[in-house]
Amino acid sequence: MSMDSGWPEPTTAQPSRVQARRHVPSLIHNVPRLLIPLVLILGCSLALLAGVYDRQFGPVQAGGSRNAVVSGLYRTEHTDRFTYASTKGDALPQVPQTGAGYFVIRLRMEGPLGHIPITAHLATPAQHIVLGTVRTMRVYQVLLPTTIGGDMQVRIQSPTTKVKGDGRRLGLLLASVDLRSVGRLLPPLTLLWSTPIVLLLLWLGSGCPAMAFRWRLCLLLLGAIVLGAIYTSNRGRLFVHASQLIGAGGLATAVMLLARPTSRRSVLNDMSYLRRQAVEGLATRGRALEAHPLIARWKWITFPVVLFLCMHLTLLAGSKIGLTVDPNVQYETGSREFLRQYRSLDGLCRWDCLWFRKIAEEGYADVRSTNFFPLLPLLARGLYEVSGLDLNFALLIVANLASLGSFLLIYRIFCSLEGEDAARWGLSLFAVYPFAYFQAGGFSEPLLIFFTALAILLALRGNHMWAGLALGLGILSKQLAILAGPALVTAQLRQRGTDPKRLLLNPAILGLLIPLLCLGLYSLYLFIKFDDPISYWTIRDTWGPLSRWGLINLLTTMEQNEHIPIMYSYLPFVSSLVLGSIALTSKKQWSELASFALAYMAFLLIGGIWAIGRHSASTWPAFLPFGVWLSKHPKWQAPVIAVLAVFQGVYFFLTSHGFPVL
Repeated sequence: MSMDSGWPEPTTAQPSRVQARRHVPSLIHNVPRLLIPLVLILGCSLALLAGVYDRQFGPVQAGGSRNAVVSGLYRTEHTDRFTYASTKGDALPQVPQTGAGYFVIRLRMEGPLGHIPITAHLATPAQHIVLGTVRTMRVYQVLLPTTIGGDMQVRIQSPTTKVKGDGRRLGLLLASVDLRSVGRLLPPLTLLWSTPIVLLLLWLGSGCPAMAFRWRLCLLLLGAIVLGAIYTSNRGRLFVHASQLIGAGGLATAVMLLARPTSRRSVLNDMSYLRRQAVEGLATRGRALEAHPLIARWKWITFPVVLFLCMHLTLLAGSKIGLTVDPNVQYETGSREFLRQYRSLDGLCRWDCLWFRKIAEEGYADVRSTNFFPLLPLLARGLYEVSGLDLNFALLIVANLASLGSFLLIYRIFCSLEGEDAARWGLSLFAVYPFAYFQAGGFSEPLLIFFTALAILLALRGNHMWAGLALGLGILSKQLAILAGPALVTAQLRQRGTDPKRLLLNPAILGLLIPLLCLGLYSLYLFIKFDDPISYWTIRDTWGPLSRWGLINLLTTMEQNEHIPIMYSYLPFVSSLVLGSIALTSKKQWSELASFALAYMAFLLIGGIWAIGRHSASTWPAFLPFGVWLSKHPKWQAPVIAVLAVFQGVYFFLTSHGFPVL
């Protein structure tokens, strides 16, 4: 026992300062052995990339070589003169990671059928070029820069025309697209970081089996040569992106290998010892910080924030990989030139995102756009005016901030009702639900979820006026938020009882009128502008009969189109949320959540089956019963999360490629 502190001595021997000092000279003595490979790795990387990108790239012929991918073309056709393909009005040749610099693009093209005049344009992320009217075969040569990421990306745009006897709408007749670099190219940034990482991991991994130093240097040089051969032979092809995956997988492998010390005198063992000392010091400081009142109060946000970051970073990586492997998009529904430079972001802006961008840019220019409520484009336009960011990017920022807020609010509600463990699993299920990726895109669902969760949390705490205002803002985000109104009514009934005098004469009852007032303001605007206060409802008929389909219509229809199989694929996941909504009625403290979830799911099943996949992901209360169950059955936790995550990846891939997953 220590006579000074009164605390018992540790039962295990702790490293003393003297022992630490003994390890320091060993580490200092081996500094050259640490610096030499690092310098070699850096030198090999620079020499490798400089050699690869010093060679002129090209010529590459789109359609005639697997180096080049062109999206937006009909199938290849042949004549006695040449092979060609007609565009769908917007063709996109892509040659990835060729290097940052300038290219000459040579186009051979003519109008539809070789005699119909049509206007042609070239567009890159940096400029727009009008080529003029094209009728017979013409050849154009244009000097263009690459994108920031070192990709050669240019859009060949034209109107489309209907040709008699052909059911397609044809754009330009494209005979060939030849690409050739001009001058020296700089390596892309992705390769500048991925190449040193791969070589560094090769060096670290070779130290674990106690390989001699000279053989490790030989292995490093061999690795650089192999990487050089891979990059040289696959430059401008999709395979070169695999280096990033190799780096990520190798990093995880190296971490595991470094946990195995080779010998007591090795450099890795010295570093491992000092690392343990640093970890123990950080742990001591961490315990002291946790005792601070401010940190203790906000410690609860750690899990939802980490979960949010993991989910959204995974979606960014999925969009990058998916659009790199297959850049073709099934349906092009709007302008997003800025986002096309960044495939990680491009896959998040589909369908409604492009309508919201149009509203943010032009306002409600036509009555059809009134189906999309104004809060999201209004916030995005405000961010654009303040920062000058691209409108599509501003939409993604607003939506993702709302998504982060919704994670925090939902976790707070679940914790208050069922405790931390159930809240963690409930929120995890909410995050990996197959259609939860819409929360990361430029859609109004993140705002709907945020404001409905905020309204219910405020109602549970008795702040009914503020709850009504929050729900009103939710309605201005998306009209379906009004279905959270029963939750606010239930909260007032539970807190004040059913006595009419006590309920109706309390000022808090005005909180139920605020959401209707917000909806009325939007209807007033529509009446003034379009002479139709409920155009957001009547305009749905212009979207086709599917816009009002319910479950019964789906099960009884004999119609066959591309939407029917996708709608059927939604049903297993939607059924689980119906069960979750019903399960909310089993506990009295879940009454507010049950009122919202049941009303929401009932509306979707009656008249919203077309987009029930995306909309069902907004039924966040239905995940709480499953979180409670999963917290009590550990053996099911990993399989359930993994299966849902796999399906989310599949649906996200389809959505990012323009398939009608709504």
